[in-house]
Amino acid sequence: MGDNMDNRFKICELYIDKKVINDSVLLSLGVSKEELDILLEDKKIIKQGSGYVPSSNLMYKYAKKLLQENYPNLAYVAMQEASTLDSNNMDAILYMIWDSVNNGYQNILEYIDNILNSKNKSRGLFYLYLVSNIIEIPPYYKEWLKYLSIDDLTILNNGVMNEKEKKIILSCYNKRFGLAKKQMKELEKESGLDLNNKIVKEMLFDITRKNEKKKKDIYTLVKAGNYQEVESVLAKGAMLSNEEKMILSLVRDTLRETYPNYSRVSRTIDEAIINKNYEKALKLFNDKYGQVNYELELNLQTIKILLEYLAERAKEKEVRKRIEQEKTLSYEDAKALYLRKIANIKNDLVVVTKPLNKSSRQMMYKVAKEFPDTLCSSAGVGKDKIVFITDYDRNADKEIRKELVQKLIIAGKTKDFTTELELAVRLIRSGYIFAHVFASLGYAYLGLFLDRKRAIEFFTIANELDKEEGSTYDFTNLIFRLQNKDDSSYEKKPVTTEFQTENDFQDNISDNLFSMELKLLNSGLSLDEITRKLNLTEDQSLIMYLNLARECFSSGYDTVGEKLLKLVIKSKNKTLEVSKLLKEIQSRKKFYKIQEPKTLTLNLKNMFKKSTL
Repeated sequence: MGDNMDNRFKICELYIDKKVINDSVLLSLGVSKEELDILLEDKKIIKQGSGYVPSSNLMYKYAKKLLQENYPNLAYVAMQEASTLDSNNMDAILYMIWDSVNNGYQNILEYIDNILNSKNKSRGLFYLYLVSNIIEIPPYYKEWLKYLSIDDLTILNNGVMNEKEKKIILSCYNKRFGLAKKQMKELEKESGLDLNNKIVKEMLFDITRKNEKKKKDIYTLVKAGNYQEVESVLAKGAMLSNEEKMILSLVRDTLRETYPNYSRVSRTIDEAIINKNYEKALKLFNDKYGQVNYELELNLQTIKILLEYLAERAKEKEVRKRIEQEKTLSYEDAKALYLRKIANIKNDLVVVTKPLNKSSRQMMYKVAKEFPDTLCSSAGVGKDKIVFITDYDRNADKEIRKELVQKLIIAGKTKDFTTELELAVRLIRSGYIFAHVFASLGYAYLGLFLDRKRAIEFFTIANELDKEEGSTYDFTNLIFRLQNKDDSSYEKKPVTTEFQTENDFQDNISDNLFSMELKLLNSGLSLDEITRKLNLTEDQSLIMYLNLARECFSSGYDTVGEKLLKLVIKSKNKTLEVSKLLKEIQSRKKFYKIQEPKTLTLNLKNMFKKSTL
């Protein structure tokens, strides 16, 4: 045969055509036993079963030859074979990605997947990040990007990366794709572009073109008042820019009733928006971007339109609220309201009115004298305060209050919700009205009954009383989370009290809830039936699946654990908490049985059965 390249390429051609190369095929090419040994020794061909396959490198060289000879279609097939023969052949993989980029991004994730599982993971992550800004990617790949850091994109195994390339990656990471394009042009002018940077350059072109269209579409929709559609568009984004996050937050505020929190300091635009103080947000926005050419910065123009709209609506709300609150209750109206409220005391323990002005509150206190077994009090600062009513035990031993308070503190720290509820009720009915006691009621109602509505009432009273007491409590974050259980738009600091932290409380709730879920599961109910029976939110259901998955991996139910993880991965509405827990379990699932072995017994018969309710 002669050890020449043409005959080696002939082997590649035959492999593509027949997918079988055996001794008789090689013999037909004139390959002797000695020549075959040389090909095998040089790893030009590889033994596979009873036959042979060309090496990935040889197939790649054949593909390049076809390109040089202007056979692009054949070259594509050969390059595809090269990437299939060795998924770590980076030259072949890069070519396939390049071809995909130039042909509508077909099958691009398949090739990026190869890089993600190679020593070039950082490059694969960068490609995936760029692609996520161009096409909709499946949830599995979104998980790779959830906690992406700049180090994930720039630290290579050999520790070497061109500084100019680093700057381009940093600009992309910060969503400054226009700047990245300029930096890429400078790199191209200076030293030319290899295939990797050609791929990045083309992706940047597609991203900026798409972003400009997206900006125009969102701007047009906002001007037309189509806020629901804007929310739908932005909520689908895998990674939003800061401006897009702000637009999404403001749009959501236009779609629901929002009330400003003037008690919190708003130093930045973000803080003002979180506090719903839109007038302050608008002022800060104008101070910062007053000289910006909004025609060139459509996202900023969109934000300004939304802030102006929300600021005006907030003014209208305040006017309506003031008019409503200035109405003073007559004695007859106050008594009718009092009777309506105390009718629910047995069931609700504490009943609350909307904020009332001073004259109306005094009229409520006057009515309360007719009902000596009730206690009427108010909470808050300023002109308008909420009024709350509860049972009043006039014979209560007030001398033991100090002892009861100490027991309440211990019950809160040990998460003994039953005792916490009993003690808080006793103290309130004895006339002991303080923020921390009502906070304990809120924790107890969530811990024992998962009653968000009642808990919100108690935490609201606690907040208002705290304003009077000048203490350090602040349950605003917790109330927000309970009211907006599906909203993960904002990162908020946990609330800490001397009795328990919100994180401790949430952990305990989760533990109690999971024990209940496990008990119901082993009673024969399916996951779907448990969700309905306990009235779980989607977030709570996903956490249940993850907790169960962890228990399964610890107890040897690996198949069931994987099935549960898939249910979570498929969800399109994962909160930050769920995503973090998912990532943790995925990374540790192989070690649970070793590090945290358990002998859990599970009733698997109906676990994944769909409810017919």
